[in-house]
This record gives sequence, structure tokens and C-alpha cells, in this order.
Amino acid sequence: MEAHEILTIGELMEIKVGDDFIKTKLQELLPDGRFTAFHPTVKGMPVRLEEFGTYLMRFYRENGVYSFDARLLDQYLKDEILLCLFQAASPVVKVQRRQSYRLPIVLDARLLPESTEQGMRPKPIKAMTVNLSEHGVLLTCTTSLQPDTCVRVELKLSPNETMTLSGTVLRCEKPPSRKDPCRIVILFSGSSEQQQSELRRYILRQQIAARKKKKQEVLP
Repeated sequence: MEAHEILTIGELMEIKVGDDFIKTKLQELLPDGRFTAFHPTVKGMPVRLEEFGTYLMRFYRENGVYSFDARLLDQYLKDEILLCLFQAASPVVKVQRRQSYRLPIVLDARLLPESTEQGMRPKPIKAMTVNLSEHGVLLTCTTSLQPDTCVRVELKLSPNETMTLSGTVLRCEKPPSRKDPCRIVILFSGSSEQQQSELRRYILRQQIAARKKKKQEVLP
């Protein structure tokens, strides 16, 4: 599969620079496999990229993680925005299927959307989890969010333990009635190895506890 066959304008992607994956967004699809994206930044500072270097790009879908190689052709300012011009250098491949276990669990959560264009930080949104995996979460809340919205998710794992993960809204399902909450799917991205490991261990502990409880219930 070629990049132009699956990518869409506004696509949130990650570019691997050194050992880190840094967020960027697809701005324009051009002929001959070329595309433009925001220059990746860390804490507001542009990351140094090697001219004509080849970089691994990855993006997320509900059914898995996809990646491809792209060659940096140019870096330039347009309307005071620093952009990068890339050319896809390999087909798109699925590097990870959605094999992670979805844990049915109800947890208190807060959604913290990124700042608006005016620099205003939106108010935290209260939510409740429906299920949780190491790759994403399904929540319910009374506030709808647009797909591709970048958001931080605070999960109340226990009275004394809160985990904060970065993610992107994949889908927001409007309720059948105004009295019902929205259902929002968020894919985690940019998490550290430590966060991924902690979340994986938490889900495993909950699985083990659920199995033990089920066994006790069936015992005479």
C-alpha cells in the first residue's frame, strides 16, 4: 500500500528522530508521493533534521499501527509556519495489529485537550472508561470531541494512583438521545516505555484478579 492511498490531510503522525518519536501533522498531499507536514518540535523548539535524510513515519488506525519511510526534501517557512517537504520512500506496512487485550473496566478519568489557537487551555472534561488497552481507551462523557483532537488522558487507576497518557481522538459517537453520554475512542501515542510497561502491568493485574474472582464464584 502506498502512503497516498491511506493518508489524509490533517493526519496525525509521528516521525522518528534518533530514538524518539515526535508528533507532526500532515498538511498537504502532492504528486509523486510527496507531502508536507509540520516541522516536529519538542517543547516548542524545532528538532534538527538532516537534509535528504530518511525518516521512519508512523500513524495509527483503530486496527493497528502503520509505518513507512520518507525522505526529507526541504524545510521552509510558509505563512510563518515551519514546514517539511517529504517524499515517501517505501510502501506503508502494518507494524502492529490490534492484538492487545481490551479490559472492561470503569475508571474515573479526565480529558485535557490541547490549547486552542487563541492560546486558551480548554477546561478538563470529566469522563468514565468503558474499556482499556495498552493502545487506547473507550470512554463516555457529556462533551463531544472532534476526531484528530490531541488530548491528555488522566486515568484514576486507584485512590492513590493516577496515570496521564497522551493520545488522539479516533472517533466520537454521538448518543441516541441528549440524556446519554458520548462514546469517545482515544488512541495513545507518544507514551514512554515506562508508561507502556506500567499500563501493561496494570491491565495484567486486573485480568488476573478478574479470573480469580470468576473461579471463586463457580466454586461450590
